[in-house]
Amino acid sequence: MNFSTPTGLQVLLSSTPYACASLVPLTVGTLNVILRGTLDVPLKDGSTTVIVKHAKSVDALAEGISWDAIRLDYENEMMQAAREALRIELPDSVTIGIPEVYYYDGKNKVLVMQDAGAEVKDLKASLLAGEINSKQADVIGCAIAKFSSKLHSWSKAQPQLCEDIQKHRQATIVSVWATYGRLAETIGMVSESALEEHREAFEHARLVMTKEMQDSANFGIIHGDYWTGNILVSLDATNKDLGLESLYVIDWEISKVAPPLFDIGQMSAEIYLVNHFRQKSEAISLLDSLLRSCDGLDSLRSRCKMAVHFGTHLVVWPIRVPGWGTPKEVEACAKLGAEFIRKGLQGDVEWLELSVLGQLFKRRLTQTS
Repeated sequence: MNFSTPTGLQVLLSSTPYACASLVPLTVGTLNVILRGTLDVPLKDGSTTVIVKHAKSVDALAEGISWDAIRLDYENEMMQAAREALRIELPDSVTIGIPEVYYYDGKNKVLVMQDAGAEVKDLKASLLAGEINSKQADVIGCAIAKFSSKLHSWSKAQPQLCEDIQKHRQATIVSVWATYGRLAETIGMVSESALEEHREAFEHARLVMTKEMQDSANFGIIHGDYWTGNILVSLDATNKDLGLESLYVIDWEISKVAPPLFDIGQMSAEIYLVNHFRQKSEAISLLDSLLRSCDGLDSLRSRCKMAVHFGTHLVVWPIRVPGWGTPKEVEACAKLGAEFIRKGLQGDVEWLELSVLGQLFKRRLTQTS
């Protein structure tokens, strides 16, 4: 049975309480198939739809790198374990949390979970569409910072969960490849000599940051793919003070035990890109709020390495994601990212304080190393 198709999934779910009259594809990719299902019978809470996710194995994600569907086992475990602990209530009745998992078929790698709603968009789409105002941006920045901090601190007190997630070694392998493993390759993707002067710094970053990502001693769990596309935003027109109802953190299949600087660095970079390419000032408000509120970056060492990760994202991703800008514009972004890598490696606090990461570097240090 082909569970990558709506028909195959309908057959699979037909004998469960989550049998669907229809399944509409939302995302059909090489790695995952995600669909919205309309239930034959509403759930006890009145819900009539669910989200169905099926993971597929990929033997050659890159040279020497496979990506096994077992990743969905870890996503299910994380979502089940963390959902209650990580629900956070914010001012103005806003919440941030994880969708509820209703059903998991580990044999066929099919996950059925709560549907946040057809009207819900991810944070990236909401920012690009101009649907987030500065007040909402401030609240969202604080929310995603608090969520990241609570995930890391809470999970450090869950030794069995950390031990289980550490077995997901492919998560670290894929994360390293997708960032530091592609820095040198990016030099050849831009105009001649645009990034050549940074080759040595890129190699230094690869060595230092790969070791950092692999060093799990004394750390808790991070989301692993913490970016604006994995934050769902539910706006609420009836909330006259804020117009914001809830946020959901999704896509947990690359969770790992690692320093929180990787989650904060990736999220910061993706937020910044919205302003860099689309001049959305709300993105800067959101970024400033995130950097003022995040925990786990209390030493200069961790902050500088976060800046390296931020810069790496600017180098590696916009040039590979269609639609951000012209070749000249994405090249300029890559050159800016290279500067963040160099300044982070050098520990140039004066430069970093004046950068878009200034809200973080101006904060008082509470650790000396």
